[in-house]
Amino acid sequence: MGGYRERFEEEVDRIGGVSAIARDMGVARNTIYNWMEKGNVPLNRLAALGGVMGMDVVYVVTGQHSGSSLSAEESEMLALYRAATLSGKMAAVGALQGAASAESKGIGGNQVVVKGDGNKVAGGGYHRYGDKKK
Repeated sequence: MGGYRERFEEEVDRIGGVSAIARDMGVARNTIYNWMEKGNVPLNRLAALGGVMGMDVVYVVTGQHSGSSLSAEESEMLALYRAATLSGKMAAVGALQGAASAESKGIGGNQVVVKGDGNKVAGGGYHRYGDKKK
């Protein structure tokens, strides 16, 4: 187990990296780098990193993980979500809502549900049965 600075840097990487944290907290990236180098994160900023950004502050300070119930896969997904742009976050939520809705309707596996005018799909490879290729 490393020291405070090493654990802080590890958590910074885990929750999205310096650029994402700086953007979301409204501080310069150099500020985050200074915190990592000197180990002097203001308490209100450390609390924000834990509360809003999802940093395991207990681990940073004590070296003992706080016992988060997230799996490694869920933690990775959360870190990617936090690092995404607003449009990326909206797309991710939409994809998960669609997947959850399909699952609740018993649609799963490799099935695709197409809705629209005659169930036509845009694209160069679409031909109705019996149509001649042009």
